[in-house]
Amino acid sequence: MTGGDIFVNNVSMNNITGLVYLKKIYNKLVLTTPSPHINPHDFGYIILEKDICQTNNKSVFLAVIACVAPKNFKQRMTIRETWGSVAKTNREIALVFMLGKTSHSNVQQQIINESNVYHDIIQEDFVDSYRNLSYKSVAMLKWSYTHCPSAKYVLKADDDMFVNLEYLLNVLKHKRLKDTVIGMQITGARPIQDKGSKWYTPKELFNGTVYPPYCSGTSYVISGDSIEKLYKASLDTPYFWLEDIFITGICRTKANVKISNDYGFTYDKPTASGCVFRSRITGHRYIENEIRKIWKELKDSSISCTPSHVNTKAVLTKS
Repeated sequence: MTGGDIFVNNVSMNNITGLVYLKKIYNKLVLTTPSPHINPHDFGYIILEKDICQTNNKSVFLAVIACVAPKNFKQRMTIRETWGSVAKTNREIALVFMLGKTSHSNVQQQIINESNVYHDIIQEDFVDSYRNLSYKSVAMLKWSYTHCPSAKYVLKADDDMFVNLEYLLNVLKHKRLKDTVIGMQITGARPIQDKGSKWYTPKELFNGTVYPPYCSGTSYVISGDSIEKLYKASLDTPYFWLEDIFITGICRTKANVKISNDYGFTYDKPTASGCVFRSRITGHRYIENEIRKIWKELKDSSISCTPSHVNTKAVLTKS
């Protein structure tokens, strides 16, 4: 060792490696400060698509974010091949899948392989679980705010939904809503105090008697000008695990964003028929075969539909 050498933890500071190491130590000890936020959402990305909303130099009108469990490969493929395929032909729409992390290395490797093929997966390093669904929805807001800021609207959808994107696109262009969350509004819901319930909420997590009005988390649309407001509100709001109440109820109220009830959205399961979805935006709790059936019938121009109930059931006949 010469007289000019400087060592930190046995690493010489007289070379590039040493300087990089010193910078890391400095950043850790000097620059790192506690987050000023209550709920900072400081998770890193495992997989990130940055440019998916910048297609052919044209801004995306509707960003579609399907929230999916890491292991649900079939559900992602079903969406890509059915209702989500509209994003392939309509440049006004972008489709991504939002995931948390998995503890299974074989599943993670399959996700990486899938991402390399389709380039439509966003994955953050929070544990993907039911109690962490609010983290996934904040991740949706964060990605939209950071990497898709020009989108006029953002759709959140679960993976067991059918969504008529073309019909939704027409609805949104007609409504031209601002500072609004659109979906199936739920009003007057109360915290469940039964400890045996899946949705049990102790009073220390929510001390009110009634939740603020919110949209069913199965699917809802956020106007683009509300994304930043909701994201920043989420950072300064104590974490609440019921994501629809947290995002579209608590944070929406805090951010002074309106709510718009639209009967085209539902958490119910309408008949799995293409005729039904010619005048409906969403339906819930469908398995893959039902989603494919709806899509096939919806795109079949030889089918003529005679409604038996408005937006609920329909009779279809081949012409």
